[in-house]
Parts: sequence; structure tokens; C-alpha cells
Amino acid sequence: MQIKEKDYKFISSLSQWIIGFLEEKHRLGYKYEREYFELKNLDRFSLNYDCIDRLPRELVLAWTQRQANHSPQTTHSKVNLIRQLAMFMSRNGCEVYLYPNSMIPKRTYEHSPYIFSHDEIRRVFKTIDSLSPSCFSIRRHLILPLLFRLLYCCGIRASEALNLKVSDIDFEHGVIFIHDAKDYRDRLIPLNQDLYQRCMDYKEYVLSGFGPEGYFFPAPDGLSYHIFTIRKTFRDILWNSGISYGGRNVGPRLHDLRHTFAVHSLQKLLEEGKRPAEVLPILSTYMGHKTYKGTSKYLHLTSELYPEILEKMEAAFGGLLPERVEADEQTD
Repeated sequence: MQIKEKDYKFISSLSQWIIGFLEEKHRLGYKYEREYFELKNLDRFSLNYDCIDRLPRELVLAWTQRQANHSPQTTHSKVNLIRQLAMFMSRNGCEVYLYPNSMIPKRTYEHSPYIFSHDEIRRVFKTIDSLSPSCFSIRRHLILPLLFRLLYCCGIRASEALNLKVSDIDFEHGVIFIHDAKDYRDRLIPLNQDLYQRCMDYKEYVLSGFGPEGYFFPAPDGLSYHIFTIRKTFRDILWNSGISYGGRNVGPRLHDLRHTFAVHSLQKLLEEGKRPAEVLPILSTYMGHKTYKGTSKYLHLTSELYPEILEKMEAAFGGLLPERVEADEQTD
């Protein structure tokens, strides 16, 4: 959702500065939706401090102190956000404490991508296709099969799928329009014949009565599903498919469907005789990566899982083939 000015509900002496900061970010084109809720937490946290036209050192250090249940990524995000706010306030004449660059915690990625085997994918979709209506969601058995197919068959991010509106689907030409995604990039996702037909059937049986601005995957209340609901559902599906969930930083995660799409796509295209130098830029564009670096990590994963195509990769990329894969962010 886009946070509108009328939605701002801040109560501390920092409120005018937080609102001004958000408005500046929105004018620059940043969505700042997750940050908005983090700033609401900061707003309440600051009530115990003197923050009239100032951002005191004791507040900044207390706010950024890592909690036991916080990952390094969470702490890094909090530090970056309060630094951004401090710089905005400083530009507007306030006295602020700017968290030093030298103290910013390094970002670490603890999760290694889990790549589903083809057999595991078949079991997952067998479970999904056998779902029955729920008393809490009478359309669940119709929505989830298509939602999870878009995640695996198109490699789109879960947040991108859940934010889709009916108007984002070109039912005439079989194309999905992803707009304002990560790095504020737009892209088009063409559908294969099977997915196109599924979307047409879905339109008839699920979207009847929904206008163009309705959500393509509507929750029971007509709004979008929350990502945590879909993650919890996915873990239940894994369990019913005989696939163990190892917990945080072990997975499999919902986002691993995107990783699996990339690896399975590379495998299929290379086995069909496509040249690796051709495949990488196509896949990079399809997945919405800003640079090839975001896609190249899948080369090593593919060669590990399918060693018979390693020779093709080494011939095409030589020493550029990564020796290992760095675990990525949830929204890569």
C-alpha cells in the first residue's frame, strides 16, 4: 500500500520531523512502507527522551542496540533508517547524533538457498492441488494453486505476487505487469500456455465481481494476503508433502521457490543447447535483477546440482564461475 499523509499517526515530539522525512522520501519515489512502520515504533520509543528539534545520542544508541531476537540484518536496517532521519533533521537545522559509519554492523546472510528437486516440486503441487475450501477462506483452494505456480514457474517474488491487481494481468496477451518492485523497476512476465489458461479459468471462477483495482489474489476480506500468512501456509504444505522444514536460516523458505525457478530454468535451457552467455542476461531480465551479479550466483548452484552441464559453463565463463554462492536477502 502507499502511505498517504492522512494516514500518518505519530505522537511524539519527533512526529513533525518523521512526517517531513517520509514526505521527502515519497517525493523522491521511494515507497518506504516497511520503514513507515519502523518509524512508528521509533516514534513511540522516543517518548521517554527529549526530542524537541533534536535527536539525542542516548536515544540513537538505545534504539540501535541489537536485541536478542533481532538478526544482524534487522539491526543494520534500524541503523540505516535512523541515520537517514538524522541527516534529514540536520539539514533542517536540528541538533542530531549521527550514528558513526565505523560502528554500523556488517550485513551478513546466514541462509543458503534451498533448491527443491523436481520430485519435491511435484509433491508440493500435488499437495497444493488437493487443498479443500476452508471455513475461513472459501476461495483458498482456487487461489493458492495459481499463486504458488506463479512463484515457481515465473520466479516472481512473493510480495510482487501478493501486490498484483486485476489490472496488472493482460488477459488478452497472457502477460503480467510487475510495477514498482525492488529497486523501483518495472518488468513484463509472459505466461506459457498452461499458466495462461489457468489465469483465464481463475478469472472466471475467482475474480467475478472484482474490479480492475481489486487484488488478483484476494484474501477473505478482499484485501491482499499478508506475507506471513502465505509463509505459514507454505510450511504446512511442505509438511504435508513430506519435506522437513528446518527452521530459520535452514528452510526451505517460501523465497526458495524463486531460487529453484532460476536453477531449474538454467538447467533446462542449457540442456536444450542454449549458450550460457545467452541464457544469463535473459534470466536476469526476467527475474528483475538490476545487474547480472544477482543472477550469476545461480550458475554455481546449477553446476553443483547438475554436474553434467558444468563443462558448458566453464567453457563459457572460464574463471568467472563463482566458487560458492553467497546467501541472499529475502527479496533478492
